[in-house]
Amino acid sequence: MSKHRSKTPAKPTNRLNAEDQTAINPFPQQNDPFLSESNFVPSYEDIQTRAYQLYEQKGGNELENWMEAERILKQERTAA
Repeated sequence: MSKHRSKTPAKPTNRLNAEDQTAINPFPQQNDPFLSESNFVPSYEDIQTRAYQLYEQKGGNELENWMEAERILKQERTAA
């Protein structure tokens, strides 16, 4: 007679380690709804468009317009 041991299977987990999450989504700040709004990063295209609008309105320095555009887009996101 052979003896059978009943093993209870390990419970599966839905958690991924940080390396797996990065492999699945290398840019989590762009589309992870569980991150806080303070981590929001506007897209390159959105910043570029807003920076150009600022340039058309008031001229100025490219870098300053870019930084202001990014700041405005972040503020709009948190206000919404």
